[in-house]
Amino acid sequence: ITYHGRLRSFSEEDTHKIKAWLEDKTNSNLLIEMVIPQADISFSDSLRLGYERGIILMKEIKKIYPDVVIDMSVNSAASSTTSKAIITTINKKVSE
Repeated sequence: ITYHGRLRSFSEEDTHKIKAWLEDKTNSNLLIEMVIPQADISFSDSLRLGYERGIILMKEIKKIYPDVVIDMSVNSAASSTTSKAIITTINKKVSE
């Protein structure tokens, strides 16, 4: 899923992808990685952006399925030029 600039939301296409995944009964875990390049911004700004983008995406997921339990972490490898927001589900729970 690609986050475009300063938008406050993700595209409908991306949210449809998430909805289709959540409705697929064969999947039980979700892992979304959002990569934030650090080329033009400071390390702390890239972590902040990762956190902000992760929160926005988690809100989009909760709009679709409020009962799904999700978790997020933001991290960066010391030798990496990117930070990542990682969103996972915990035992996907979707009401039928």
